[in-house]
Parts: sequence; C-alpha cells; structure tokens
Amino acid sequence: MHAHRHRPAAVLTAALAASALLAALAGCAAPAAEPLVPDPDAPVAITVLVAPVYFEANYVAEAQGFYAEHGLDVTIQRGTTADAALAALANGSAQLAGSSGVATITAASRGIDARIVGGISGMDEDANSGIYVGAGSGFDSPADLTGATIAINGLRNTTELLLRIAIDEDGGDSSKTQFVEIPYSAMNQSLASGQVDAIYQVSPFSSSVDGVRLENPYSADFAGAPAVAWVATSAYAEQNPAVIDAYTAAMAEAYAYANEHPDAVRAVLDEVTELSAEDLEATELIEFGMTIEPEVVGRLADAMLDYGFIDRGVELAELLREGS
Repeated sequence: MHAHRHRPAAVLTAALAASALLAALAGCAAPAAEPLVPDPDAPVAITVLVAPVYFEANYVAEAQGFYAEHGLDVTIQRGTTADAALAALANGSAQLAGSSGVATITAASRGIDARIVGGISGMDEDANSGIYVGAGSGFDSPADLTGATIAINGLRNTTELLLRIAIDEDGGDSSKTQFVEIPYSAMNQSLASGQVDAIYQVSPFSSSVDGVRLENPYSADFAGAPAVAWVATSAYAEQNPAVIDAYTAAMAEAYAYANEHPDAVRAVLDEVTELSAEDLEATELIEFGMTIEPEVVGRLADAMLDYGFIDRGVELAELLREGS
C-alpha cells in the first residue's frame, strides 16, 4: 500500500518534468495569463469539486445567489475521495476542491502543489460522527478495535490517522488493526452484513446506522484543524487572488446562512441524497466554519510524521494561503 500511494506523485512529477522539457525545447515559456477578476456583470467561471460529505453550503450559496453577488459562475461537481480531489486540481478540471487536511499535507510533503485556502468543517470532539459497531459485538472502546477491520472513506487519510491515535492512546495497538476503504454510502451495509467489524460514519449517513456508536476519535488536541478544507493549487491561487477571495467570501456568507437555516441544509440533502424522510429529520447537521488554526495544523502534520503518513515535515507556508 505504501508503494501504491507514492505512484500518483511519481506520475505527476514525471508529467511536470515532461512539460518543462517541451517548453524548453520550444525555446520559450507560455506567457502568463492575466489574473481573473470576478465581476457580477462579467462573472468568472470556475469548477468546484465538493467533498462527498459537508457539501450542503455550496448548494446554499448557489440557491441564495452568493456566488453571483461575488462575481462567480460556479459549476458544482460531486467528488469521491480527497486524493481524487487533489488530482482534479492538478489536471485543471477543477479550480477549487474540498479535500481533507491530511491529504493536503501528504501532497505538500511529496512536492505536489496544493494549498489550503479556507475551511469547511473543523475537527471537533463533539462532531456528529463516530465509530459504529454491531450490537453485542464486544467492542466497547477504541482499544478493543485492536485487530479489528474498520471501514473508512479513504485510506491513509484523516480518519485513519485519528483512529490509530485513539486506539493507541486508549491502550490498544493500532498496528494490528486493518482499515478498508468503503464509500460512506455503502458503509452501513458493510457493517450490517458483517463485512467489517466497525465503521467510521459521518452525517448524514450516520442517522441510519444499525449499530452502536462508540465515540468520535477527534481529540481536543486537534480541534481547529481542518477535517475538510478548500484547496487550490498555489499556482492558481497566486495567479488569481481575487477569485479565491471572492469564493471564500461567498462561502463565508453561505456558512452563516446554512448555520442559521437548518431547513435549507436539509432541503439540499433531500434533493441530492436518497435519505428517507425519517433519516433526514434525524440527521445531525455540522457547524460550517471557514477559520483554520495554523498551530493545530502543525500538530496534525507532526502526528502524520510520527505515524509514517508522510516522510518529511511540512512548513505551514507550504500548506496555508496567507489569511486562510
């Protein structure tokens, strides 16, 4: 698995090197494009790849006209994993993407151009997510998950890191625990069928889990680090600062609206998911927030280094856009 996860970085590096070589052989570099400046009368078109969860505020921003007010014509696309989001930024099919803080730190440690420009949902020990096990499974605490098979949405990502820390700090041995990648939408069935011993499930899917919730592994040590964040390439962000500013301003308005109007958030979920009316009503909604705590991001990167998620430390300047 370790070798497999390094392969995308190698492919990207080879592609960039090939592009540089072709430009050099042509004798000149392509002229820099003029920075894009959003204007309500002449909106800038961008594609935003949202995460598989915590996407509701984007649709709220669209419906309430916040994008248009800030001079943006946004195409919203649904994403799958944090790694896929970073790949979309690299190939230019999206200008902004919802990705995890851990995935972005991993990318930066490998020399891949990825910059956090704002938050979506911060790590919170009271968050509406957690470890779920079958009733009568005998799993009562994180330490009991030593040797278990746990379903998570993405391997070597935020959830796996925090679960490993939770298991070890509870007296278990996470090196004996197996993690498997299963989409959130399929996790509940994987637990019910006995395919896995436990799942780490999030809202809105957690409302329909047939099982027992143990706890959320997000510890107070990482409160304020981004569970999910807005990411762009530093090349795009530096070339088009007005676009990034317009987008983050629109999302800040959308977050405030969504946090104050839960019915609007549930309306989005009703439209884009297959939740039953009962599960929709039972869904615990997140508190959206743009703020990111740089010091906590640093602690997250240190933990990733300790657990072998990255091979070298990462400077915050490589990760965070100034003012994010």
